[in-house]
Amino acid sequence: MDKQYKYALEKGSKKFLCPKCEQKTFVKYINQETGDYLSDSIGRCDRETSCGHHCKPSNEVVINYTQKEMVVKKPITYHSEDEMSESYYFNDQSSFIRFLKATFENNQNELESAIEKFKIGHYGKTKDSTVFWQIDDKNNIHAGKIMIYNPETGKRSKGLNDTVPVNWMHKVTSLINFNLEQCLFGLQQLNKVPLGQKIGIVESEKTAIILSIMYPDYIWMATGGKQNFKEAILAPIKDYTIVAFPDKDEFNDWNNKAKTLNKLGYKIEVNNWLENIDCDSGTDLADIVVDLKRV
Repeated sequence: MDKQYKYALEKGSKKFLCPKCEQKTFVKYINQETGDYLSDSIGRCDRETSCGHHCKPSNEVVINYTQKEMVVKKPITYHSEDEMSESYYFNDQSSFIRFLKATFENNQNELESAIEKFKIGHYGKTKDSTVFWQIDDKNNIHAGKIMIYNPETGKRSKGLNDTVPVNWMHKVTSLINFNLEQCLFGLQQLNKVPLGQKIGIVESEKTAIILSIMYPDYIWMATGGKQNFKEAILAPIKDYTIVAFPDKDEFNDWNNKAKTLNKLGYKIEVNNWLENIDCDSGTDLADIVVDLKRV
């Protein structure tokens, strides 16, 4: 008599996005007693040679499929309004705010609106720091990302070993058992965005803020990292027309991901303008438009 396993790979042709290669080639494990899926990362990618991701069940909690596959192993932790407000009220100490005020000295009303809209903050115990708060469309505060910028150039300041340090508010304030789940930077704007409005997606928070001042016809949001251009982050804006502006040399990666997402019902166009101009790898759109503004 064959041994009956509690969990097994689902039979049939149904596939999901692989959490590793992000191709729609992922087969999930199911609980054979109930027919329910396990968590999103538990399964096997059919691209065995090029990807090879295979995560087997191990005392997994069974997740009911009716939860639309948005699986969280433990509740998301959010920051409080007080934490965000404290950083916001002292944001004039931020080197990035000083850079913005110098760059947009003739656009002070638009700048003040952007500071308020994006809730740009400052962490008082780190000199010149800037806090970019990730707030979702339900006004939940997912994260406070801390970075330091040069107040004259607007470029990120490098630390030891020529690295660009990034920190998080939940770490520097020692919040215990904080379960971080990132969202798009600027997602809180979605509450006031009609479906016909185009959403511009960039990588860096700095770029989203600057472009919101210079090109207000778009609603600007940022992934906060090139690896965050993926369904888990973009899902809240699936029904909108999206124009993505990747950094220099990232077009192919974002364009391939967009093609996959468009097959799932997204409407994403990836702009290749930066690929066609002479600039350093990693240059973002804000670097170019600010330089042109100064000419």
